Amino acid sequence: MGMDLMRSLSFPPGSHWAGRDDPGSSIAVPCFLHRWLAVSDYYQLDELLTPEENDLRIKIRLFMENDVAPIIPQYWETAVFPFHLIPKLGSLGFLGGIIK
Repeated sequence: MGMDLMRSLSFPPGSHWAGRDDPGSSIAVPCFLHRWLAVSDYYQLDELLTPEENDLRIKIRLFMENDVAPIIPQYWETAVFPFHLIPKLGSLGFLGGIIK
């Protein structure tokens, strides 16, 4: 994911960019990504990341939202760790030394 796309995802919902195409580009801003990216980079730290690091951050965020967030309250209340998530973390390449 390039810097222009990441910069466009930083604009608040309802702005020109929210879920629209940039008139000068063919890249669409996905609304589902815009929901959390609009508020998660207030200090524009994403601009310090490489495109590969941004891709990794988005991949991890989607995993957490789709696979962890829906089930974690149950595990929190019962004080049990969701061990079944570990193989999926490994298959996505999140385990081990992924950041240099």
